[in-house]
Amino acid sequence: MARNCKESYCLVLTRGSTGRPLHVSFSRTALFGGIVSFLGFMAAFAYLASQFLLTSPDASTLKNKYEQRVARLETDRAELQEDIKRFRETREGMDAAMQALGQQVGTMQARVTRLDSLGEQVVKVAGLEDGEFDFAPDPAVGGPDESLEGRGGPVKLGGQDLPELAREVERLSERIANRQGQLELLRGMIDRRNVRDQMRPDGWPTDGGWLSSHFGRRVDPFSGNPTYHDGVDIANKEGAEVNAIAPGVVTWAGERYGYGQLVEIDHGNGYRTRYGHNEDVAVELGESVEKGQQVASVGDTGRSTGPHIHLEVLREGKAIDPRKFLDR
Repeated sequence: MARNCKESYCLVLTRGSTGRPLHVSFSRTALFGGIVSFLGFMAAFAYLASQFLLTSPDASTLKNKYEQRVARLETDRAELQEDIKRFRETREGMDAAMQALGQQVGTMQARVTRLDSLGEQVVKVAGLEDGEFDFAPDPAVGGPDESLEGRGGPVKLGGQDLPELAREVERLSERIANRQGQLELLRGMIDRRNVRDQMRPDGWPTDGGWLSSHFGRRVDPFSGNPTYHDGVDIANKEGAEVNAIAPGVVTWAGERYGYGQLVEIDHGNGYRTRYGHNEDVAVELGESVEKGQQVASVGDTGRSTGPHIHLEVLREGKAIDPRKFLDR
């Protein structure tokens, strides 16, 4: 127990079994300082303990963090599996596309071959000179077939080389463009030839009739003297149709000395035809006419001895024998 011993406090302790008291005295200052120190220590301990309890995770917090990380890991794994699936699908799609592209290239090659064959046949049928149009295949090439993969070349998808297929498509496109250009020129030549053939006089200028006088030297029916006949005469009944033997443009339609009622048609390409001694004219100057179209009627006008057609064919202004253009 403590008791007040004047200026200090006394603490009496009983020693063991002897019961003899032990007096320990403290000054007021020392006792007060000890109490303050003890209280400060307890306050510091309480503060540190509270901080430790607040910052240290408990078992439930650790479990929540673990579960979150496991969930994220599962999500990443699922996304990775989906990426792998999409990659495989893309790879399969690329393989299929490459295979389809290869088949398309083969089809293009077959079509170009048929196009070349057709072009050669057309050239032969048209009777054009050799070498004017070249539809022969590309020059022959060859050599061992070695894989590019072992030499650092591009990897093949589905057994096909994408860059090589692209180059083949480009070559075929150029070849097709070349053949198309040649065929366009060839068609133009054939069209022009067909136009020339159509414009070339050909046929019989009336329904019925017969050749009553030939081209060249003959005896003049009026004077009896030798003369030169620039056409042929086709006798027919009066009023029968006179038809153009080629398409063209009318350059004369009316009276002309010696011819009576005359129709002259320019067929282009240097050809002109004349139909004389008509009873009347069925076309006008500048009119376009078709082959077989009626242009006049058989008559006996001008210097004539009876109903007939005087037919002339001129080429580059010079009279030529019409019989080579008549189909009788």
